[in-house]
Amino acid sequence: MDQNYGTPIPPIEEPFAQPAKKKNTTLIIVIALLVLLCCCCILVTMLSGVWFWNNGDQLIEDLSSVLPVLISLA
Repeated sequence: MDQNYGTPIPPIEEPFAQPAKKKNTTLIIVIALLVLLCCCCILVTMLSGVWFWNNGDQLIEDLSSVLPVLISLA
């Protein structure tokens, strides 16, 4: 019952076998989050610019009335 079949033959390797492809899901998620963050920053900048355009005069009037008080405290 004990038969010697010899040593096993290793699998034949192809000479130009390419390694398994890496998945780029992490890189894609990071790039998507960066693009989303940039879009949010652009939107906030635009909306704050519109707000300052509409309320800038009132803001300067308020600062001009508060500024002498702040200077006198310093």
